[in-house]
Amino acid sequence: MILTPLFYCSVILVSGISTFFLGTQGMYVNRTFLNMPVSLFEANVISIGEENSDENPQSLGIVPRIIMGEDEEEGNESETRYYCFDKENLEKDIKTYLNINLKGKVDRYEIAMKYYIYENDEFIEDNSHEINAVKIRFKCQYYKYFVFDESLSFYIKEFIEETYE
Repeated sequence: MILTPLFYCSVILVSGISTFFLGTQGMYVNRTFLNMPVSLFEANVISIGEENSDENPQSLGIVPRIIMGEDEEEGNESETRYYCFDKENLEKDIKTYLNINLKGKVDRYEIAMKYYIYENDEFIEDNSHEINAVKIRFKCQYYKYFVFDESLSFYIKEFIEETYE
């Protein structure tokens, strides 16, 4: 008779501990993807159609303003057509970031990237080299039937020239 309450207490304790560890592992994967540093995207912005198109905007003292998701702010959008993402380096950097941060947490993941041109508050699908928006879909299974499936979008909205005096 005394074993029945002890059995139920141990079942509740084991269930609570396993839920805690599964939850923290899922939250880690969630934070790793959803809090992806914007600097990954800023470092992969290149200028196009200008005299110094070989140079990185950061070397010219120009800092790209990367907007994530649906956060809209009013601003000057006329400068966005001069800058775009470097697709090859962006994909490589994102995969490197995910491999480093998810090592030992996730066995395998899938990532898909679609490229767009962001104009007039719309994403226009485009696979040219002059894209200024990207949507990333990330999917992984972090424990048996627990799946994480999310997507993010980033686009270049404006540039701010920094002066160091």
